[in-house]
Amino acid sequence: MKKLIGLVLLLISLHVGAQEEREMHWENVTTLNFVATGGTDKENALQQYLLFDESVMDSNRELLEQYKTFAEEYVQMSLNKEAPQMNKEIDEMIANAKQLMKEHPELAAELKEQLKEVEKMRGEYNSHADNEVKEYTYNPKEILRKLTAIAVGKRTFTDHRDIGNGLFAVKTGACYGSLEPDAFTPVKTDEKYRHTWGAIDYNGKFVIEPKYGTFRDSWADADFIYLEAKDKNGINRTGALGYDGRVRLPFIYDYDAGIDIKTGRCIMCKDGKIGIVTMDNKPGLPFKYAKIEAWDNQLWEVKEGNNYGALDNDMKIVIPIKYASVWDGDGKTIQMLRHDNLIDVYDVTTLKVLRTVPRPHD
Repeated sequence: MKKLIGLVLLLISLHVGAQEEREMHWENVTTLNFVATGGTDKENALQQYLLFDESVMDSNRELLEQYKTFAEEYVQMSLNKEAPQMNKEIDEMIANAKQLMKEHPELAAELKEQLKEVEKMRGEYNSHADNEVKEYTYNPKEILRKLTAIAVGKRTFTDHRDIGNGLFAVKTGACYGSLEPDAFTPVKTDEKYRHTWGAIDYNGKFVIEPKYGTFRDSWADADFIYLEAKDKNGINRTGALGYDGRVRLPFIYDYDAGIDIKTGRCIMCKDGKIGIVTMDNKPGLPFKYAKIEAWDNQLWEVKEGNNYGALDNDMKIVIPIKYASVWDGDGKTIQMLRHDNLIDVYDVTTLKVLRTVPRPHD
């Protein structure tokens, strides 16, 4: 019986190991989605991605090659179509620059150098735009249908990131996307799925429902994900979830102002004041500060009203909260500016005042 149990445990461990080593692959299908769904505003739409199991992609290489070929053809057709207008604009730019040189000879040398760069860019652009291209070799709707059919979860996302622990944070959105990676202008889409974040596992199953706003950050080792969600008044609030979707910090905070993973402390803002809670929302420091910042030497800078001071890791005051500002530090000392323009120099180890010196002249 013990041997049988041991064998079962071994098989389970091998299966888990295989799951952890499973390779996943994201494909940007923005161009394909845009054309296949009849997109009309490619400048202001969103990115679009499909998730694939690498083993599935390996067995569908021909389909992927069809997609790559289609994408190359579409880009080439776009270049060819836009080239005349682009060259016209460059001609106008050159004419304006030459006219400016006549009116302001002192700018001639600088403008000539700029025109050389413009002509160089024009040459590089036209070298790509001159290539011939046939009409689509492959039907974009058919490729999209086939790719979606083999994609994990069989749906597209407008953004994604690997957050560890076998999960991907994903963003839902419109049915087609922008051809520019930095285009963030919203497009019309179902309000239910407008810019919402959730998390899926390797099988495409939603572990965290896509109902959250901004995805802030995540720490797999700490089982902690910062997100935003609207409260009953429609105001964005910050909170945190575990990787299984349970609430770790309720969505009642204005924003997150920092985190110390080692000590499990979250610096949060609530009702305009800064305080500290643990990752499980237990009180750390009351919400009465204007600033809290963790220092490298296990100290915490705090500001209450117009006064600065410092706490240790036990949240006890070690530098009185009475100073006008944190003036400076060199690794061995901490310099605190007093309201009378003198500086108290603290030893960073003993936290005793070594000396008091006048504030240097600015």
